[in-house]
Amino acid sequence: LHRRSSGGERLVRLQRAAIWFGTLMIGVVVVYQVHFAAHLSLHTAFLSIGGASVFILGLGLQATLGNVFAGYNLQAARIFRKGDIVQLGRDGVVGTIWDSTLSTTRIVTRDGEMLILPNSAVLQKDLMNLDQPVPRLRQSIRIGVSYDAPPAAVKDIALQVLKADTDVLDDPAPKVWVVDFADSAVIYNLCFWIKSFRERDDALDRVRTRMWYALKDANIEIPFPQRTVRVVNAEEATRKEEAAHVRLAAVEGHLRACDLFDDATVAGTVRRELARAATEVSFAAGEAVIRKGDDSDAMFVVVSGTCAVQLPGNQRVELCAGAHFGELALLTGEPRTADVLAGGDGAHVLRLPRASVSPVLLRQPHFRDRFAAIAKERLDALAPQAAENAARSRHPSPLRFLFQLLRPF
Repeated sequence: LHRRSSGGERLVRLQRAAIWFGTLMIGVVVVYQVHFAAHLSLHTAFLSIGGASVFILGLGLQATLGNVFAGYNLQAARIFRKGDIVQLGRDGVVGTIWDSTLSTTRIVTRDGEMLILPNSAVLQKDLMNLDQPVPRLRQSIRIGVSYDAPPAAVKDIALQVLKADTDVLDDPAPKVWVVDFADSAVIYNLCFWIKSFRERDDALDRVRTRMWYALKDANIEIPFPQRTVRVVNAEEATRKEEAAHVRLAAVEGHLRACDLFDDATVAGTVRRELARAATEVSFAAGEAVIRKGDDSDAMFVVVSGTCAVQLPGNQRVELCAGAHFGELALLTGEPRTADVLAGGDGAHVLRLPRASVSPVLLRQPHFRDRFAAIAKERLDALAPQAAENAARSRHPSPLRFLFQLLRPF
């Protein structure tokens, strides 16, 4: 009974629609015969009514047709795929493509909201695809550091932090630049590449956190971003200033005692520049100062105690106060080739970061020549072992690599 009643209702609705349409057509014919038949032909009337209908229909479907054509354009150009992370504008909403039809594109934002955009609106916006053509992205962090901290020391700390992070790519290599001198701080820009946008927040958080701890451990201040008035004891400030001068003079003396940084090789102003960026590090007996295979980001000068270089074939070279090591790997950029351990009484050394030594090599030809001569002497001492390693790996010898590196200077 229910099916019969449903069928009867449909038949009644169809009859009503047919009667309504028939009545409308009869009315149109009557109006035409009474008012327009003498002045307007039937062919002209059909063309006029059809043209007006097409115009009205096109005007009403303008937005819909625009979205459809935009959808075809998006699909043909393959601007994005399902699952891609996109951003609307430079500082706009970030989300993941959920799907894209001929009329709309749906994006799930990072807050879990569904953003539905007409395709025409998507094409009109500055849409950035963060997953194509490659997912890796360049990031930058700006940090303000006290004017008391030498830029070379800050750059060295920042590069160590960046290289230690697992999400920071080695290629392209991270960079650190001084970008501004603000009212209360020197502004540094840490630029590095990450694997994809998905690791962005975690990577930025880790780098900022580790930078805070690294600067804190180095007693380098991150000033407040506002002007502060501090009342200090004049005597205490004087004592701190005198202690800083004594420490700087002592470091300069240690560098002067090293044949690589004596008065005959570098000027006093250059030695003071290196002393400002140097850090003093103490090692217990047998503790590793550097390990074979480590990144060569600094060279060292022995201040007190001894250090032992562990060479291939169980060879051992003792380094006393005034000796230096690590300059060859620093110059070539290759990993460390040997372990260096503190001697039986421990060792106190100066660490000179690459960021402070490299500019001196570029500016001081005499220092560069002395540096290269010492490096050559040490390579000549290791020539048999270097030749054997080169024959095995079929790579250029370290000496040839050194000469190629120094040639542009």
